[in-house]
Amino acid sequence: MVERFQSIRKNIETENDIINQIVAGLNKDADKKEEEYKKASRYGKINQYREKATYMQKRDKAILFFQRLLRGRAIQNTMFEGKEKRLALIQELLDVSDTKVLKLEEKKAFLKQNHEEIAKDAILEAIQGDVITKTLDILAKELIRFKHEKKISAYVKLAEEERRNREIVE
Repeated sequence: MVERFQSIRKNIETENDIINQIVAGLNKDADKKEEEYKKASRYGKINQYREKATYMQKRDKAILFFQRLLRGRAIQNTMFEGKEKRLALIQELLDVSDTKVLKLEEKKAFLKQNHEEIAKDAILEAIQGDVITKTLDILAKELIRFKHEKKISAYVKLAEEERRNREIVE
């Protein structure tokens, strides 16, 4: 889990670094164009400001595109890592889905073998459950008996103490 968060953090840091480099490059271009705008005539400035506005819009669109691209790539990486972790389960599902290709006799043999394995597992789990149940039952009864013995020994001590006190008083 920690590795997953670290990989996501690295992807986000990489994304931010790339975006910062792109923005820095675009800002340099914008600064150059801004100097050109200042040198232009009054009529030319209006058209150049329009050009600058469209340039800034294009830059913003490019930045958003890169952000979406990098975030998508980060999600693809996490999906790939998840796929790699669950490769055994995916392989098992593919094996089960390949039973359609088998002939009828092979399919019956495969299903019979699978059923026998499931039955064996169920029997073993039932036996284990029975043993565990009996063991826990015995332990619970032993605990109750032990608690009763403690109470009885406490009552016996109190009775002996009271008997001694009465003997002393007589």
